[in-house]
Amino acid sequence: MSHKTLRERRTLRGFGLVALLALALGASGCAVMKTPYSRDGFYVGASMIGTVANFDDIGAIDLGDSELVAGIGIRGGYRFFDRFAFEVAYEGNDEFEFDSGADVSIQSFTVQGKFFPLTGRIQPYGLVGVGLLDADVTLTTVDEAEFLGRLGIGIEGYLTRSVPVFFEIDYNIPSSDLDELQYSAFQLGVMYRF
Repeated sequence: MSHKTLRERRTLRGFGLVALLALALGASGCAVMKTPYSRDGFYVGASMIGTVANFDDIGAIDLGDSELVAGIGIRGGYRFFDRFAFEVAYEGNDEFEFDSGADVSIQSFTVQGKFFPLTGRIQPYGLVGVGLLDADVTLTTVDEAEFLGRLGIGIEGYLTRSVPVFFEIDYNIPSSDLDELQYSAFQLGVMYRF
């Protein structure tokens, strides 16, 4: 291999590294720039929910298997500092029907915070929330509300400056007497930002 060919390869490698560094710096600069999709303000939204029971018993009762159930959700909140949102949410589901003959109906009211690492037209986010879970389980004496913790991830995609659609996956962890009723929710919805 001649010295000229080796020098050309090194030069091309150097240009490649500089181009890669410029691309990385440009992308990181875009990620922190304020965009019309990350502005402060109020929003409202609604979603269709699919809920999967992660419980198969409560107390001494073996519930058996259940299928995915549908539900609805509504939410409202405020977006601030480009990357944060604070919202309240209500979610209600159809009854879970188990092989044992027991039915479980749940609804939740939560206060949750979101963090958006990216602020462009597509925005993934993480979510942490707390609230109340109201549950009624037939064949038992369970008909009460307890504290609920929620962890979630999601993504918003903006159709227009004011109308994002979102997909979200939440894991819900009740406390106390309802701690066996953990469940996952998959949401597809739309919001309007004022």
